[in-house]
Amino acid sequence: MKEYVEKGAALEATYAPFTMSMCMTVPECNGMNRARKMIFKQLRDIPAADVVEVVRCRDCAKREICRTSNTWAVAPSDDWFCADGERKGGDE
Repeated sequence: MKEYVEKGAALEATYAPFTMSMCMTVPECNGMNRARKMIFKQLRDIPAADVVEVVRCRDCAKREICRTSNTWAVAPSDDWFCADGERKGGDE
């Protein structure tokens, strides 16, 4: 299964500059900061994946309604998801 990272989080993690505690010499820090800037620019230019977070049946507030209604010929498994899923506790 593919794993996705929020682009903003990746850019933020990359943008933090190296400090002297992370490198042995000033030239080494300067080189690492140049590399960091190049990586930041490359990440920034990559198009973000068009993904949508889904709510699996096991985490859905409507789970029991789906399992007891006639909506499905067979009760959906815990790994299934649908367009109407709502995360338990109201966090979508």
